[in-house]
Amino acid sequence: MNSIYQVSRRMIVQACWLISVTFIPISVLAQGPGQCQKPEDLQVVDITESSANLMWASGDSLANYEVEIRSKGRTPKLKRIFKTSESSLMVEGLVAGSDYKFRVRANCSGTSTSGSTKWFSFQTDGMSPDESCPKATNLMVSNSTFSTATLAWTPPDHATHFEVEVRSKGNTPIYFFQSSTIDTSVTVFGLTAMDKYQFRVRTMCENTAVSGSTSWLMFVPGEDVDPDTCDIVSDLVVDSITTTSALIHWSSTDGDAVFMLTVSDGAGFDATFAPASNPSQINGLVAGTEYTVELVANCTTGLPTVLTAGFSTLSETTDSCAIPSGLMAESLDSSSYALSWNSVGDSTTRYQLQIDDLDSSTAIIIDTTLNDPIYQFLQMDSIEGYLFRVKALCSETSTSDYSEWQAFPSATDSSVFFVCDPPSSFKMDSTIGNNTYLSWTGPLQALFQIQVQTSDTLWSFVLDAGDTSAQLTLFDLDPFTDYEVRVRSLCSNRESSEYTDWLAFTTQEEVLICQAPTELHALRIDDSTAFLSWMAVDTATYIVEVEVIDTGSQVLMLSSQDTAIEVSGLSMGLDYQFRVKSVCAAGDTSDYSQWFMFNLADTTTATCDPPADIVVDSLSHNSAMISWTALDQEAFRLFIKDIDTIAAAIEFMTDEHFYYFDSLMPETEYELFIQSICGEELSGFSESIHFTTLSPMSEPDSCDIPSGIALDSVDANNAWISWQGNDSFLYEVEVSAEDTTVGIMFLQTVAGLQAHLEDLASDASYLFRVRTLCSEEDTSAWSDTFAFQTLEVPDEPEDSCAVPVAEIIFVDGSTAQVSWTQSSENAFYLIEVENIGLTGHYTLITTTRDTSYLIEGLMAGGTYQWKVAGFCDGGTYSDCSPWMTFETDGESVSDCLPPNGLAVTIGEEGSATLSWEEIVGAIDYEVEVESQGSTPFYGQNSIVLAPELMIDGLSLPGSYQFKVNVQCADGSISEDTDWYEFVTDNVSDTGSIASGGGALQMAFPNPAQTYIMVKVPEMLLDQDAVVELSDMMGRTVLQDRNPRIAKADLIRFNVGNLREGIYQLRVRSAKDEYHELVFVRR
Repeated sequence: MNSIYQVSRRMIVQACWLISVTFIPISVLAQGPGQCQKPEDLQVVDITESSANLMWASGDSLANYEVEIRSKGRTPKLKRIFKTSESSLMVEGLVAGSDYKFRVRANCSGTSTSGSTKWFSFQTDGMSPDESCPKATNLMVSNSTFSTATLAWTPPDHATHFEVEVRSKGNTPIYFFQSSTIDTSVTVFGLTAMDKYQFRVRTMCENTAVSGSTSWLMFVPGEDVDPDTCDIVSDLVVDSITTTSALIHWSSTDGDAVFMLTVSDGAGFDATFAPASNPSQINGLVAGTEYTVELVANCTTGLPTVLTAGFSTLSETTDSCAIPSGLMAESLDSSSYALSWNSVGDSTTRYQLQIDDLDSSTAIIIDTTLNDPIYQFLQMDSIEGYLFRVKALCSETSTSDYSEWQAFPSATDSSVFFVCDPPSSFKMDSTIGNNTYLSWTGPLQALFQIQVQTSDTLWSFVLDAGDTSAQLTLFDLDPFTDYEVRVRSLCSNRESSEYTDWLAFTTQEEVLICQAPTELHALRIDDSTAFLSWMAVDTATYIVEVEVIDTGSQVLMLSSQDTAIEVSGLSMGLDYQFRVKSVCAAGDTSDYSQWFMFNLADTTTATCDPPADIVVDSLSHNSAMISWTALDQEAFRLFIKDIDTIAAAIEFMTDEHFYYFDSLMPETEYELFIQSICGEELSGFSESIHFTTLSPMSEPDSCDIPSGIALDSVDANNAWISWQGNDSFLYEVEVSAEDTTVGIMFLQTVAGLQAHLEDLASDASYLFRVRTLCSEEDTSAWSDTFAFQTLEVPDEPEDSCAVPVAEIIFVDGSTAQVSWTQSSENAFYLIEVENIGLTGHYTLITTTRDTSYLIEGLMAGGTYQWKVAGFCDGGTYSDCSPWMTFETDGESVSDCLPPNGLAVTIGEEGSATLSWEEIVGAIDYEVEVESQGSTPFYGQNSIVLAPELMIDGLSLPGSYQFKVNVQCADGSISEDTDWYEFVTDNVSDTGSIASGGGALQMAFPNPAQTYIMVKVPEMLLDQDAVVELSDMMGRTVLQDRNPRIAKADLIRFNVGNLREGIYQLRVRSAKDEYHELVFVRR
């Protein structure tokens, strides 16, 4: 069943009435043999935001069941009865974050029926659509310097992003900063030391609700900073300079410092990075240009430090310096190789040689400059073998690129060397005009590098054939031109084969060939939907084929005019593949592309990656604690090696993300690299790290007693205690109750200088002490005893939600401060304010978690009333407080009267012109238009200067009304006119609301974040149609006019730049119209 939601511009809250419920006692009869038994053990599983699986147990396998489900509390009203022969029922179309209950009755054979079970309550996941968005809490300012500050806050549940506003205060020069962020902190720059500023935060939640702003938090940058310049940064260096980029880095002694980096060419180019990271890669520079770099280090202990540096990007050069070729490795004896290559240029050319040991992943063991094209390599202890490559240094300003890597084995064991076979059966299958078809056979799991040349050009590219049999089509070559082509294999570990012989061919006249799409990708959207995309072919449409792998069963064949299509109705747990062929403008079709495999569990290829961010956490003369980061790996192999010996690396295994090495040698340099174990697969090796153990003299002469014990944090059942000592030792901590008759509660050995004590009793006193474990034989004495107490468990709030007692604090000419008593802990409040009598129209409905509110924007001399209701935990809410009336100060203005003479002129294609009599001296008019009855939702609120308004996008037929007020010359605003009703021409409206039938889903995904795909209804095929998206004020934000929509057309709208909220999608032709609400989330 599809639910139809209608959202109006003005939400009317009705929360203040009582429902009386009479309970009638019912006698329960004993159930005799042969009667129909009630279902038992009701439960709810697989709960999501919109669905739940209801389950129960029954002793009668032949029974049928009636399942009744109802909403509870403030949940939108729902009462439905289902019939089923199963002992479970999946219910969909529920509202997120809402309360429901269900009960079951069994219908047995014949006419026997059981009684209903007791109600079973449950709540859906997520956030209720009408739930208010909580405010952020715990606003704070950290890392405040003379000109910067990091602002932070604690996010509430269900928050999606935040709007931060920073303003100057008092006599501070005007400063305004506003930003939207998904983070819980933001750093601001350009502040003035010792001046006053304030900031506040507003929260956006999952259900598109927006919280009120927090209270302003004032701060003064540099207030606690020593006016002396802080000496925290040095060594500003620019290196890795190319024609268009440079790497900038520096040394800093303050981990909390905030850096601002500016790069300038002195001629108008100024790029500022704030906050800047160390190092910073700067791209987009101009070749042969001088730049200056300014680094401002803002610290928390003094005035900012400023460093400057200068550099020049490299100049572009047209000098040709050929890449060395003919790389060879010739074994001289059991312990050496002669590496050689063809010389380049004249005798002044030098060469840069790099040699890589495959045992150490990407580690370069030789990087040297040579005068001759030959080198004798003597280090031959590698297990996996070696790679080498060369580049030519033709002059100071002209160098070649590096050659490809050339592999050669270890002389001690050449049997481990893997031979990368060259392609075989390389041939030209055919040439059609200026297009040539090639094929060959190569090694398994290899890539292929293809070189194509003419008499004056040479280019190269890499092909992933996906199989040992490869095919390649060279499209759109120059007509009547002689070409040569060759190919080689690129195997694992950067090994490559020799090239094949050149294959020659000559192109003929130009012939346009319809090419198959390339670069296929698949993106998972949800458990049944995938987004498929590919590279465009000029002027082509596409045919997409999707099938289940290994079964050959065709799931779907679709046509698409775009380079992407969304496919739904897929199943989790199955492996799919898709391929695409082009239908070109001339009507001919290409071959299909290669198959692309995907599944809904993960549409990207799973990889077994090596660990990263390897860190030496602690170090002594004979031990080291190492940690690293890795994702989804089961275990790790660690290889450690003394680099001063030729001994092989020692292997260790662990399933943790850290390892403690002991029994190391003092003052010894070690190399460490790590490999991930992912099931039966092994990753490559990580980048190696080097560390050197300390001298024995650096160890303490005695086993010192820990000191400086401090209670870092405590709650009802946990405590975090730290102390001072040598972090390379282990420590033993002892915890006992202050009541000495209880004795020692537990002993615990920890690494590091902090202990986390768990499972403590609340509101209890404890004694803590610690000692150092310097070795197996040597321990220090116990520290002094440290006493601490856990916190008391806070009382649970009572299960009640009291009616707030309201009062008015003060009233002036335009504002009123109101206050009320608390309904319960953690309650939020709904406030409603409205005008009374002849006072200009005013309506305010808002929520807050405070117990006071400042009502603003009132009219002087006006009469108003207000009330408040509380919303408490557990879905309970209070009655509203009684209406309270108040009058603002000053004299009311009653000579600003609303316009007369409202009229409507109906135009073509759903347009109308609204008009009224002009008011002399009017500043502007406010016009409100809305739909009525079963007409599809339409709402628009506009401010205009002239006494008329042109509107469009109306439904045909449709019933509407509008009203107007005026802002007069003295600034006062009149009352609204009465509603003026009108209807549009009688043309059929096939919208889902007007038809009363089931809603037609045209947009997916819905809710959306970055884009929606619109599927045009079949009834509009072959018609000129307009597809548009409008906000809830009726303003069109996106539109597509599509003549003659063809079958299976999908229209894509990018909604990433739209504000979060509800939009209306409308697809209309001259005769028909369809509409659907679309939710855009952030």
